[in-house]
Amino acid sequence: MHTVEIPGSVFLFLLSVMFCHISVPLFVSAAEHHCHNKGGNNVMRCMTPLGAIILGAIAGAVGTTAMDLALYARHRASGGSDRFLAWEFGGKSDWESVSAPAQVGRRLYEGLLQRPLADRWARLTNNLAHWGYGINCGCTFGVVGGTLRRLPLAAGPTFGACVWVSSYVTLPLLGLYKPIWKYSFTELAPDLAAHLVYGTVTERTFSTLA
Repeated sequence: MHTVEIPGSVFLFLLSVMFCHISVPLFVSAAEHHCHNKGGNNVMRCMTPLGAIILGAIAGAVGTTAMDLALYARHRASGGSDRFLAWEFGGKSDWESVSAPAQVGRRLYEGLLQRPLADRWARLTNNLAHWGYGINCGCTFGVVGGTLRRLPLAAGPTFGACVWVSSYVTLPLLGLYKPIWKYSFTELAPDLAAHLVYGTVTERTFSTLA
């Protein structure tokens, strides 16, 4: 009997699909009770599930931009001279020089289509995985945040920290990161700070638009 091995990235993708099938119906039910007064008037306002997901996607994109600007500022402070767009979207296109999210995207592609992904797609895969992950996390934030009457002050930084921690849970399982305890604080702190910026800006954008 032949067995088919499911790559870890495909398994995580299937988990995310299951999450959407579970969370969205729950959100639809919760959204029916999410009406609240606006100002001093008795005008009732409800956020639809689709509206919360769209606002979450926009907020996630803005948060990703803010995080990348923070990382770019650190790049310039350390002596880098690249322009922002070249730093953000350019660079060498091979699998040795792209980030871990790009490796997840590669595994997902190769696991689903059962064929290798050439080096020339590495940089594009890196950009799609990075931005797609930031926007997808924003959608998840929208699903959760849309069911609340108001978000607590710590919601943004907490969200950013959760996104940061999740990467140090899933990526070591895929063999792309070392376990978190094998990194020093000085190695972890810059990445954590960038994710705190992401979470805070995502929450502020969502709250403003909502």
